Amino acid sequence: MKRSGLVHTAAAMLLAMAAAPGLAADPEMPAQGPMPFEGMDADRNGFVSEEEFRRAHSERLERRSEAQDRYQYRNLDEAPKYTDIDSDGDGRVSRTEFQAHQQQRMQQRQQQREERQQQHMERREENMEWHRDRMEQPAGGMGQGGGTGGGKH
Repeated sequence: MKRSGLVHTAAAMLLAMAAAPGLAADPEMPAQGPMPFEGMDADRNGFVSEEEFRRAHSERLERRSEAQDRYQYRNLDEAPKYTDIDSDGDGRVSRTEFQAHQQQRMQQRQQQREERQQQHMERREENMEWHRDRMEQPAGGMGQGGGTGGGKH
C-alpha cells in the first residue's frame, strides 16, 4: 500500500511538471509574486539594467503563457516600470533600490487590502442594519415586512 501511494505521488509530480514547462526551470524566478533581485541580475554585477529588467519580465510572461497560467496577465497594468524602481535615475537598479521599491509596494498592497476589508465590513454592517429594520416593521400590508418585495439585499 505504501509503495502504491509513493507511485501515485511520483506520477502526480511528473504530471504537474509536464503541465507547466519551464516554470520550475529557474529557481530564482518564481511563476508569480515578486521577482527576486537575483532573478533579474543576469550578469551578476550587483545591478539590474533596463535590458535585464525587460528580459526578465518578458521571460516570465512567456513562461506563464506556455503554462496557460490563468493569472498570466493579472495585474499586468500594475507592474512596476523600470523608472519606478530606479529611484536615483542613474540607469541601473541597485539591490537597495530594488528592496526599497518592493517594501513600498508591499506596504501599498497591505493598505489596499485593509481598505477593501474596511469597505466590505461597512457594506456588511449596512446590510445587517437594513435587515434588522425590515424585521422590526409590522407585518401585514403591501411592502411592510414579510412579503416578497424588492429592495436592498
